Amino acid sequence: MATKPKSKKAAKAPAAKKATTSKTPKADKSSGPGIGHNYRVDRKIAQEHFAKLDRIFADKEESNAGYMADIGNAYEKAASALGIPEKIVKKVFKRHRAEMAAAADYANLETDEKDVFDSLMLAHEFFKNSPLGKAAVERKERQEAAEDMVPDDEGPEDGDDGEHPAPDFD
Repeated sequence: MATKPKSKKAAKAPAAKKATTSKTPKADKSSGPGIGHNYRVDRKIAQEHFAKLDRIFADKEESNAGYMADIGNAYEKAASALGIPEKIVKKVFKRHRAEMAAAADYANLETDEKDVFDSLMLAHEFFKNSPLGKAAVERKERQEAAEDMVPDDEGPEDGDDGEHPAPDFD
């Protein structure tokens, strides 16, 4: 019993494929060296480009040094004018920059994202103002105050091994 083919295409014998030509253009030999070619670099052109890059990087480093000096001078002048330590000016300005960045981040949120953000911040404020949150803030402040009181040279003084002498009960 012979089976009937399901379609006319299936009944035909597979035809031999035609040889197709590649649609990608062949490399033009005049356009430069091809794969596997050892490139010959024109030293004069390479040196010119490297010299230009060196000048650009030197200018960048010089301008960065000037920029850092300008910032240092601005901190020094602000501290002097306000009559406070430069370290405090730097810390306050750093906080100011962080607040500005946070405000910009918030402004870039979509309306629904702002709603979620506001809800989370409100929850954070409730925690911060709760007894547990207040205790955590106070603990952190005590730790920071204790760290500020520790002298830079924490090692034992000369002749002191850091141990308490044994009590003499005689």
